[in-house]
Amino acid sequence: MYCPIGHNYRKYAESGQIEIWECSEYILYAGLFAAASGQEFFAWRGGVGTSIPQLNPDLVEFTDPIGKTKKIIAVPPLRADWAVIHVGWSDAYGNGQHLGARFGDRWLARAADRIMLQAERIVPNSITRKNPFMTTIAYADCVVEAPYGGHPYAAHGFYKEDAEFIQDYVRSSEANRKGDEKTWNAYLERHVYGPKDHYAYLETVGIRKLLGLYTHPIVSW
Repeated sequence: MYCPIGHNYRKYAESGQIEIWECSEYILYAGLFAAASGQEFFAWRGGVGTSIPQLNPDLVEFTDPIGKTKKIIAVPPLRADWAVIHVGWSDAYGNGQHLGARFGDRWLARAADRIMLQAERIVPNSITRKNPFMTTIAYADCVVEAPYGGHPYAAHGFYKEDAEFIQDYVRSSEANRKGDEKTWNAYLERHVYGPKDHYAYLETVGIRKLLGLYTHPIVSW
């Protein structure tokens, strides 16, 4: 929507400064599911007939051993040392609850050795116990309270994405990809290096902007 390929990602991938593991979004999820399930691989049809298996030698095509007619891709498990996951709220024991879409967060949590929850609110355990079926991430290793910690993107039930801020990032990163490091460094100074802490970062966004992003919670405390 804002940028099909991240400009900085593209720049450092093309220069070889970062290593690329070629996959689609759902191949990524398949690898996380394999790790979360303790499997040696996950059989996935997505990507069959594309160049992805040719670009990524870790993805192995094989013939369906039951039907013996279809090609399938064996996706190896993807295990993370740490998963940093943003949730609506969490109690101090690391029981996090999403208030909206969970995407692949649950699979990522189960595939990781350690979990850090970044929560809009840290709430009493009595709150999470009111509806334990909402608990999507259980017993995380640590919890950090960070209001607007998902900014500039959305946190369902709290605020929508900051389109203006994202577009500023896209413009600045595109300038960096084209060799204009001054514009990019000015962005970093404004929002990364300049602020002393999380709240100072929010001050660079502005209270009017943050309040304007507010959305009503979809569940009641």
